[in-house]
Amino acid sequence: MVGLILMSLMAYVPYEVWWPMLQGNPQHTGAFQVYRLMGIDSFYVKWWTDSVACNANPAIADIDGDGRGEIVITSTEMYYTQTKGFVRTFKGSTGTQVWKTETGWPTEGAPAVADADDNGNLEVIYEGGVLCANTGTIRTQGGGSTSTLADIDGDNKLEILTGDGRALSFNGSSLVEDWNSPGVSGGTAVGDVTGGSYPDVVVVGGHAYALEGGTGSPVWSADIGGGFPAIADIDADGEMEIAFTLVRYGAGGFYPGIYVLNNDGTIKWGFDISGPYSGSMPGAPPGPPALGDVDGDDKMEVICGGDSLYVWCLNSTNGSPKWKYKLNGDMSCSPVLVDLDNDGILEIVIGDYEKVYGGAANVSILKGNGSLIWTYRFAPSPSITGHAIGDVDGDGCLEIAGGGVS
Repeated sequence: MVGLILMSLMAYVPYEVWWPMLQGNPQHTGAFQVYRLMGIDSFYVKWWTDSVACNANPAIADIDGDGRGEIVITSTEMYYTQTKGFVRTFKGSTGTQVWKTETGWPTEGAPAVADADDNGNLEVIYEGGVLCANTGTIRTQGGGSTSTLADIDGDNKLEILTGDGRALSFNGSSLVEDWNSPGVSGGTAVGDVTGGSYPDVVVVGGHAYALEGGTGSPVWSADIGGGFPAIADIDADGEMEIAFTLVRYGAGGFYPGIYVLNNDGTIKWGFDISGPYSGSMPGAPPGPPALGDVDGDDKMEVICGGDSLYVWCLNSTNGSPKWKYKLNGDMSCSPVLVDLDNDGILEIVIGDYEKVYGGAANVSILKGNGSLIWTYRFAPSPSITGHAIGDVDGDGCLEIAGGGVS
């Protein structure tokens, strides 16, 4: 079984890309692949690994200072009757595993790489602890669910925001709780929503909350829930909005959708994606939205998908559809927006999974108008859990790193 894939693009592109964190699902086996993009119109598979589950978005970072990116993933794998969690790092140029660390429990959330203790060295922050990025040595354990990193109190140091309503600091040897907001849980995002002294922490789960970054004090709450929030001024009105996915119950089953809140927590608009949710986890949100100007009109669009076999591009002002693109399977991860050909317009990288015998996955690139540039199908294959894009071998060309679980 294919495990983790890398693909490559012969064009200089700024090392900048937008994608939210993903919710991983604990599975036993999987794939990771790296693709090389040969200009915007073609690519080749650079390397892949077999039977290595990738539970969420990979992270790309130069962890050893050689000017080339390494790829960090989290995985949950079955060993006989035991379920074990791992964090792994691979050389982006060759796919050689640099290190593997067993975490002691299933590890499902996306990893993050940053200098968490401000000592000049990188750490890997994962769901449940902190590792030395260069060696994989466990620095401390604890933490919480999928984490977001940001300086939320103005001290020029990163805090770790967990999905259970806490802000943590890493002091080099342990995690210290800065604040705890009881009863708050869900996906997190950080941005200046309310115009206060510190950035706000938005948490969307059973309800939506905005918390003051410096103290964790509630600013507002909204009686609407979902997951995977993203914060941006999507309609260029000078105020931040919050976009997130949800699944509501309706006639015939559960329906995925997307809602956008104003900066005071009131609903700006909502859009229900056609078709009942057919996934194995009824009520779970589809992939998170991606926000960016994909058609050059100087306003962001909202790109989202679900189990409806379509990826949608929505008008950020009112949620009306601009276009939809029919997929071959269910879209199970967030789209990635990146300017692949350096023309100032974002392209859309998407992945979907076909529920056929043995499974089949598709990686596709769309133009901002919804037309297909290319698609690549690999089978048998696990479902796709996420992508990361960057120059992993220092040759000035982009690679797409993608993985999945089965």
